[in-house]
Amino acid sequence: MHLTPISLLEQIRKGNDPRSWFELVAIYQPWLRNWLQTHLALSSDVDDLVQETLTTLVEELPHFRHNGRKGAFRAWLRQIMINRLGEFRRKKKHFLNNSEEWLNQLADDNSLLSQIWDREHDEYIIKQLLKRISNDFEPITWQAFEAFVIHQQPASVVADQLNLTPGAVWTAKSHVLKRLRQEAKDWLD
Repeated sequence: MHLTPISLLEQIRKGNDPRSWFELVAIYQPWLRNWLQTHLALSSDVDDLVQETLTTLVEELPHFRHNGRKGAFRAWLRQIMINRLGEFRRKKKHFLNNSEEWLNQLADDNSLLSQIWDREHDEYIIKQLLKRISNDFEPITWQAFEAFVIHQQPASVVADQLNLTPGAVWTAKSHVLKRLRQEAKDWLD
């Protein structure tokens, strides 16, 4: 599932809903920070880079046009981060020596690093959406879904653990995934 907050971006683009900006920051700031720390082993400049990336995103948002291709927003965000990293690299003498190679790999849509970016972005967004909808379900329904889908336990095992029928476990999966699709409709690329 390739995700992006299209309606959220539209609200920010219109400039009449500050809650949308805060929601975007709440979603992407932790992910960008973690991504940079994990993949570039940066620590001291991470907050500045994340802030510059998000600021540029908002400044450039009026010029962003979704091209209809899957992952368009995700790729655009990656390019903004690459540009900010490149500027940081030129300004800071203490920046990592291997950063140019790393930036080139991240800029290459076909590189392993770009594929990791895409996969980790989608996984992160799906987790955020699942957190958002988890309280919409009875605890037993959510437990069945989580054990069956997330932890990939067999339906019969989940049913025994939760004192349900296997059919009830499959039904829980169906209800949660249906709700996830509804929540994701505005996030789908």
